This record gives sequence, C-alpha cells and structure tokens, in this order.
Amino acid sequence: MLDRKFVVENAELVAENCRRRNSPADIERLLGLEQARKANQAMVDDLNRRANEVSKSIGKATDAADREARKEEGRRLRDECTRAQAELETITAESDAILRTIPNMSHPDAPIGSDDQANLE
Repeated sequence: MLDRKFVVENAELVAENCRRRNSPADIERLLGLEQARKANQAMVDDLNRRANEVSKSIGKATDAADREARKEEGRRLRDECTRAQAELETITAESDAILRTIPNMSHPDAPIGSDDQANLE
C-alpha cells in the first residue's frame, strides 16, 4: 500500500499509474477526504486542548456557580470532541479503503497494456 502522504504529494503521478494499470481507485475523492481528515484532526486536537484548559481551571474557581459553569463547558467540549472524533474515524476508514485499492507504482520501463500480451520478451 502506498503512503498517504506520497499519494497526496504525487496525485497526478499516482492517478496516471492507476489509469495505466486499469485501477478503479478514485484519487480525487481521496484528496478531498485527506483535506477533511486533516481539518477534522485539527478540530479534535483543538477541542481536546480547550477541554483540558477548562478542566484545569475548575479547581481555581472560587465561586460555586462559576465552577459549575466551567464543568458544563468542559462536558460540552468533551461531547463535541467525541462527535468530531467519530466523524474523523469515518473519514479515515473511507480514506483507507480507497488507499487499499491504489496499486503500487509500476516501473517506468514496464509496458502499458491490459493483459500479458503487452509484455516484452
């Protein structure tokens, strides 16, 4: 299986290789999923960071109402993070499925053909 980063950085080369090898891999869909995956991962990381900051601030709150408000904010952030994590897992699973359909890169000297009749002897 090709590396995710290699496919994104060399999308045209990989797409051409898929066409030459008659592979149905959808490179354009994979590129879109990768953008969504990166954005979702950044959102999950940010939500975790914010939830941790709120969690640390709960002990520093002097007022009981302020403490409860911070606890509620922490719960809301954790719930939002859980939803974003589930969406991230769905995107990653679909992206991995497409990655598994991409064939390895063929050698530049390999003949292009649909069957073994194109092989050189």
